[in-house]
Amino acid sequence: MTTTASTPSAAAALVLRRSVLRGSFLAGVAVTVVAVVVAAIGWGSAAAVGSAIGGVAAVLVLGGGTALVLLAAQRMPAVSLLVGLVVFTFQGLLLAGVLGAVQALSDREHTVAAGLTVIAVTLLWTTMFAVLIRKARLPIFDLPVASTDPSSDNASRGDGAGV
Repeated sequence: MTTTASTPSAAAALVLRRSVLRGSFLAGVAVTVVAVVVAAIGWGSAAAVGSAIGGVAAVLVLGGGTALVLLAAQRMPAVSLLVGLVVFTFQGLLLAGVLGAVQALSDREHTVAAGLTVIAVTLLWTTMFAVLIRKARLPIFDLPVASTDPSSDNASRGDGAGV
């Protein structure tokens, strides 16, 4: 008995991508709510505000970046890796900028709570994304199959790739 991986149709892939994004988003919102409650109980309202700022920023930045990467994977699979690297870099810069702004405009409780919440949301978001994308068996990087014709460019290069 063997199993074969099937590539979902374009419509099914869109539904799967949306469900992955929705699941990651809900996980990010849930950890933000928990972080705000814990910060409010443990350190007061200033920490709760900082936690809310960090959580909302992380959810928005990660949500937008994930949507862009999924869109690139759907529209232009050949550049999805490059898009992913660029988006990842800008996500880090945006979140660092948000934390820098929180630090410059408020006290230590805001900054620590915002930073811890950004870390928690990012860890849970990334984990949920990996679990859901794997569960959906949705290819992120899926190029068309190369030609196996021996007279193709690979065989003429002489590097053995066409053999």
